[in-house]
Amino acid sequence: MISIEKILKKTTLKIISPFFKKGPNSSKQEDWKKFKKVLVFRLDNKLGNAILLLPLVQSIKHSVPNIEIDVMYSSNYAQVFENHPDIHSSIIYDQKYLFKNPFRYFTLIKQLRQNKYDVVFSSTNSNSFSVSQSLFAGFIKSKLTVGFDWKESAELHTVIVKGNTNVHYSEAQIDLWRYFDENAIVENPKIYFVLDSVPKSGKEKILFWLGATGNKILPNNLFEDIFSFLKENNIAFQLAAGPHDEHLVNRYPSVKKEKIVFLKGSLKDTAKFFKQFQLIIIPDTGPTHLAVALGIPTVQVFVNSDPVWYAYTGDNLFLINKKFKREDFLHFVKNHLD
Repeated sequence: MISIEKILKKTTLKIISPFFKKGPNSSKQEDWKKFKKVLVFRLDNKLGNAILLLPLVQSIKHSVPNIEIDVMYSSNYAQVFENHPDIHSSIIYDQKYLFKNPFRYFTLIKQLRQNKYDVVFSSTNSNSFSVSQSLFAGFIKSKLTVGFDWKESAELHTVIVKGNTNVHYSEAQIDLWRYFDENAIVENPKIYFVLDSVPKSGKEKILFWLGATGNKILPNNLFEDIFSFLKENNIAFQLAAGPHDEHLVNRYPSVKKEKIVFLKGSLKDTAKFFKQFQLIIIPDTGPTHLAVALGIPTVQVFVNSDPVWYAYTGDNLFLINKKFKREDFLHFVKNHLD
């Protein structure tokens, strides 16, 4: 099946690529400070990837304060972009809805063309290629479409940028903008769809999040190390997980007597719940990005994924990579509790 998929992709690209503006890089526009309107988009449906669009948006806005930035992403996570001061408008991409009637798809394309973007940024993994993403960028027919130089993508973008997997994911995304502003800044994502006035929790000041998938699930021994550490130091905490994580409870015998909250509400409900706590301990998963973007001190627990690419850094952030130094961990926890 994989080989058939590759053949279909190559055939499709061979047919349509003559109709697109091609790389290699178009002549660089030195007058990028005069850009008035840009689009940043991604066509997948993951919470983490939605939040990871924000550092790129924030970097562009920092470079050109008067620019209008539109963001397009899945309808499931459109709330991520609500009230963000750097975003002019949020455009919903609902693939199921659009493909039920092709007329809707081309209506969206027409709408985006009418916006007359100076630049369209195609945000993907810096080491992968998406046919649908590249085609969509080409259909918009902006003067400049910027994407990563990965396999066939060079055939469909007017500007190609070398992908970097040796830096944090968000910094690799900002390289798309660094083609224009070499001094573009990097900062962690920020979200604004939840008010800062959410009341703090009473007794439990720490949230210990259990939810994760695949090889990111905390192994029993690492979970027990953190769990027993909190108990030994009389640190009150709340266990919680997502609506599809109930099966994980059986992995950890110690939690049977503990109250576990399984969040089944909206993304906004989850964000409000997170905001009650002064510190969050969480595996490398979608809600990790949410915790960081909310500005909550966060302990990121990495098991198999690469912390260089996915772990955030900052004064309010701590990393446990399979094993951790108990004294450093205790200092971080106590430093962020009243």
